Amino acid sequence: MAAERRTSAELRVWRRNLYTMWVAQTLSIVGFSFTAPFLPLFLRQLGLTTTDEVIWWSGLMNVGSGLVMAVSAPLWGAIADRYGRKPMVLRAMFGGAVIIGLMGLAPNVAVLLGLRLVQGLLTGTVTASVALIASITPRERLGFSLGLMQTAVFTGSSLGPFIGGVTADAIGYRQSFALTGALLGVAGVLVLFLVHERFDRAAAAGQGGAPLFRGMFAPLSNPLLVSLTVVIFLLGAGTMGIAPLLPIFVEQLAGSAQNVASLSGATFGIAGLTGIPRSRGSRRRATRRWRARSPGRRRRGCGRSRGSRWRPARARPASPACC
Repeated sequence: MAAERRTSAELRVWRRNLYTMWVAQTLSIVGFSFTAPFLPLFLRQLGLTTTDEVIWWSGLMNVGSGLVMAVSAPLWGAIADRYGRKPMVLRAMFGGAVIIGLMGLAPNVAVLLGLRLVQGLLTGTVTASVALIASITPRERLGFSLGLMQTAVFTGSSLGPFIGGVTADAIGYRQSFALTGALLGVAGVLVLFLVHERFDRAAAAGQGGAPLFRGMFAPLSNPLLVSLTVVIFLLGAGTMGIAPLLPIFVEQLAGSAQNVASLSGATFGIAGLTGIPRSRGSRRRATRRWRARSPGRRRRGCGRSRGSRWRPARARPASPACC
């Protein structure tokens, strides 16, 4: 009885962690996509006059931030293996809150570019959140949990640009950056106080006395993982390649400078909405597939057999190709 009560309590903690992370991830993605509809338009307020300059600088900021994030993600993953996943989520959310809030105070495009590069260095909430959920989730619920987190990404990607565009037209670009920072700050506070991770730092640090970054790029020896990384990179490049152009293109189609951010945000948001049904479907298929393969384990308490202890799935931090 005591073991069953303990297991039931552990499952309650897992559910609270999962749903809290879903809310926090949604808020963070809303925040990070908040500025997409008006960032190229904001560059004009910083002194750029021609459309070619706006497109060039906007593309440079997106590429620079993404490259820095791709390089730094394995480093943060190695640190997560040693010190825990929750600190990495807090780093990404609170770091993003401060940096994006400061973007509203940027006096010129050079300072804004520098802040975007720092944003790429400190953030990466998707990778950090997926790694945390994968490490604290029962193995039989892993597909459901990761699918739910993917739903948070698509939900935030659809709501963020729309709300950001409307907000920018209503209160201005600089104030919208401050609101973005506030959203990320709220997400970080939720994770700080409501998400619990049991991580033995002493055991992690004492595993063979291995250096912190040893084997950091070992997963690249797996051809399947390399192929998957390339595919995700190409998909991301194809979908995000138009981000610097879309607000300018919408402005040209509208023939007016009024409410351009709102129209751009609606365009971004529609693209995000199309991914929500896919993520829900993949979540359900993953859960059914696991149950079909393990019919003897489908018992009360998320598939555990009587007397067995609940064990979270073990997983390394996700690939840097994950935004």
